[in-house]
Amino acid sequence: MACSQASEAVMGIKTDANLNAVQYSWLTTIVYLCELVCMYPFNRMFQSLPVAKIICIAVICWGIVVSLTAVCHDFIDLMVVRGLLGMLSVLLKMQPDVSKGAFETAIQPGFLTVTSLWYIRGEQAQTIAYWYSMNGLTSIFTGLLTYGCSQYKGVIKSWQLMFLILGLLTFSWGCFALWWVPDSPTRAKCFSDEDKRLMVERMRQNQHLINNSSGTKCERQFSTHTCIVLSTLPSGGIGAYNGLITNALGFSVLQVDLLAMASGAVTLCCIFGAVFFYRWTRWTIGTAALCILPQIACVVTMMTVTPNAQNKGGVLIAYYLFYFNQAQIILLLSLTSQNVAGGTKKAIAVACTWAGAMVGNMIGPQVFAMATPPRYIKGFAVSLGVYCAMSAILLYLYFSYRTINRSRDKARVDKRGSAEERPEDLDMAFDDLTDRENVNFRYNI
Repeated sequence: MACSQASEAVMGIKTDANLNAVQYSWLTTIVYLCELVCMYPFNRMFQSLPVAKIICIAVICWGIVVSLTAVCHDFIDLMVVRGLLGMLSVLLKMQPDVSKGAFETAIQPGFLTVTSLWYIRGEQAQTIAYWYSMNGLTSIFTGLLTYGCSQYKGVIKSWQLMFLILGLLTFSWGCFALWWVPDSPTRAKCFSDEDKRLMVERMRQNQHLINNSSGTKCERQFSTHTCIVLSTLPSGGIGAYNGLITNALGFSVLQVDLLAMASGAVTLCCIFGAVFFYRWTRWTIGTAALCILPQIACVVTMMTVTPNAQNKGGVLIAYYLFYFNQAQIILLLSLTSQNVAGGTKKAIAVACTWAGAMVGNMIGPQVFAMATPPRYIKGFAVSLGVYCAMSAILLYLYFSYRTINRSRDKARVDKRGSAEERPEDLDMAFDDLTDRENVNFRYNI
């Protein structure tokens, strides 16, 4: 559980720690820089150690370090703490904010790995949406907590109290999860041996192994990784400056704290709206592309409309359209989870995906740091260019995957007169072939 850098900024941490604009942006960049450095060793850990145990230990360490943030008083202290949180996030990972860093390197890759162990490909996009949507739920909770802590007047600062509360809650939950969460379906004590066998057989539909400790050659999917970079670049910038941008629209500090709850609710609506559309169409890439349209509307509004007392409500609504970015990221993550097979290839693909996310999140705050406050027009202009480039790449991915699927269907028709899947097509599911090598593998588009 974490408090966003934007919330901290409006609560006074920027003033109390004597941070200038460059230092403030580096507090976000250091998170993803540490993630990038720690990605490889943690990714190797996922291939040889129990995934759930690594995640739970990372959550416990996360809680400890978040609590220690309360004793930070200057830029160097905050950089050290955020670097440690970034490392943890390689094992856990949530959305960009101030309480993430080196430990953060463990989170989202770990969650993505667990998702692929427990769910078939058709279920993975919505499952990722469920755990990723907790970012929105957390925003609602932390918005209320931030508002409450802002009223506190005592021996410590309000932002220090908030970090102590969030750190202790996270530590307690991590201890419970370490005791409760199994590492894989075959190690879950709540299932009988027959249940475990059925769960393993069910995973044949994924056309890849349940365990990913070995594998064959890797083909990097640069287009998907580039989309991740482009998608997280605006997210990293706007996420870091969210509170300052909202404050610049004409809302007070306390109103910004309460609006964090609204942004969390909007995030949930955007995510579940996109997931509903995906479940209706089974169109992963198309849904991700449609999520770009409201984001374009957001950045165009922020660039062209000058906020004032009369229109600030309308501008805020347009600004909230940015949160379709969270739904888009989920769908891009699911592309890696669904469309990559082979143990080693999937491990490297997941690592490359998060490396791309870190690069985008490192660049984003620096782009907005170079923009002129309070409207940050240059930052939004760069975001607009990013969305145009991403649209072109998604179009390429759609036609590329569709061409391969049709080619394999045609080969199956030539061989036996029908393109329908038969039970024998699952015989190679656990042979640890990559998606390129397994002729029975079909890409989800």
